[in-house]
Amino acid sequence: MSKTCPTPDRPLRGRLSSDKAEYSIDEVVELTYSTTFPSEKNWVALYRHPDKGPTDQGKSPAPSLWKYAPGNSGVVAFWDHDLLAEGTYLAYFLHDNGYAWLAPPILFTIGTTAVRGVEFLAPRFSLRNARAGVGYSTTVSATAATPRLSPVTYALARGSEWVELSTDGEITGCPRDEHVGTTVLEVTASDGEGTATAEVSITVRAREAHLVDELVVATWNQWYGGREVNGHHAKELRFLLESGVDVVGIQESYGDGAVRLARALGWHHVQTSYDLGIVSKYPIVEEYRVCAGEPSASPDEDEAGKSGPNRPLAIGARIAVGGPHQRDVLLWTTHLWYTPYGPHLACHDGRTCEDILSGENRRRMEAEQIAMVLADRITRLDGTDDVVVMTGDYNAPSHLDWTGAASGAHCGYSVEWPSTRAMEAVGLRDTYREVHPDPIADPGVTWSPVKKRDEYDPRKKEPQDRIDFIHVAGRVTVVESITYVEGTPRPYIKDKRYHVDNEWTSDHAAVITRLAWLPR
Repeated sequence: MSKTCPTPDRPLRGRLSSDKAEYSIDEVVELTYSTTFPSEKNWVALYRHPDKGPTDQGKSPAPSLWKYAPGNSGVVAFWDHDLLAEGTYLAYFLHDNGYAWLAPPILFTIGTTAVRGVEFLAPRFSLRNARAGVGYSTTVSATAATPRLSPVTYALARGSEWVELSTDGEITGCPRDEHVGTTVLEVTASDGEGTATAEVSITVRAREAHLVDELVVATWNQWYGGREVNGHHAKELRFLLESGVDVVGIQESYGDGAVRLARALGWHHVQTSYDLGIVSKYPIVEEYRVCAGEPSASPDEDEAGKSGPNRPLAIGARIAVGGPHQRDVLLWTTHLWYTPYGPHLACHDGRTCEDILSGENRRRMEAEQIAMVLADRITRLDGTDDVVVMTGDYNAPSHLDWTGAASGAHCGYSVEWPSTRAMEAVGLRDTYREVHPDPIADPGVTWSPVKKRDEYDPRKKEPQDRIDFIHVAGRVTVVESITYVEGTPRPYIKDKRYHVDNEWTSDHAAVITRLAWLPR
């Protein structure tokens, strides 16, 4: 029989069951339901475990599959095998198109996948820096996962006298002067049947030092909040832990990507739109917005921020990474308009340069509006250690890439793409090109690790381009800048599901840049 999860506090008015706890590949999954609270819009949702479903009976990410369960009782059958990959699932019986439970969820597996024990998402990772003499708190509560229903508990196998770790993964303490340096912890996670271990490090800075001298920045399109890939939540957390990023500008967050990840890791976040988000290890002390209708902040967003005059063209956050002396990072992120796509006009349609640049008008105007706001911020950097960082998916290549010398890689075209030119004009530097100045030797392709053929006409190759950027202004040098993809993703082909078990959850490569402040 399938396993039943613990009953929540609120009373339930139904039952969900299955005659089996394990199904073979291509076998129909049949779930029997009954309720004294019927509705034509009651529904059964399947979530890949241990992805986050509606565990708190609140809105959650989209399930792998769902079907309506009308009336007082019945059977729902799932036979969509291309959507149900081998693995472990939780089935929820939910009320009236909402997320209130009608019954405790049940656990079942598809295929012969062995039930793995508790595991850390990354075997070693770093937490945000601490400062001597200042209280410190963070969490590792989401850094380990188990396919079992039992909770994960944490403990210190090896630690430091200043660090305390609760069983639910909360780290607290107050380092002293003698702790300046790197504190290395050996943290264990247990699910009652097994134990895993990870090496966790915390850098302790001196009282008079800045909290960081280097900052790792990423820009990352989440691809519909990661929902195109099974187990996306855990895989996204693994990326953040393994890559060592400190701050991330996010596009296609799907309304909850930033808040979901930040809450799991104990980070700070801005989630002001359906599309854009920011996550940061370090405190966010101020938020900004550039809206489509005007370059000022607006609290309103029509159509959940997807379009209209109040659609945020860019969002920003002032992130405090200083110490006794002021040092802030003003991090911005944008997702410029997506159509028409210039490389398609060039490589698929053979349009003139005039036509291609005409198609860039909306993106150009958006970029110039954002750049106008950033220019004002950049003029205030003189005499400070503050830094302006612009991240984003521009939906267009760079003028530094489609040069005459590199035209052979771009269907014979040389194009002065205006969006990146607008950023350069106000004093922002392209961090990837600063380290890799030759676009032929280092193209830095971010679009796309999974889309190699045109989505609607697979006879055409999808142009592979660098359309995701990190630009910077201020007293910092670029130590390194890379594109980042985990593993070797399987391709996305429209109406197929080849990509659903990729380790990398996006259709873009991320860009990761390490910045270092210049000494005074």
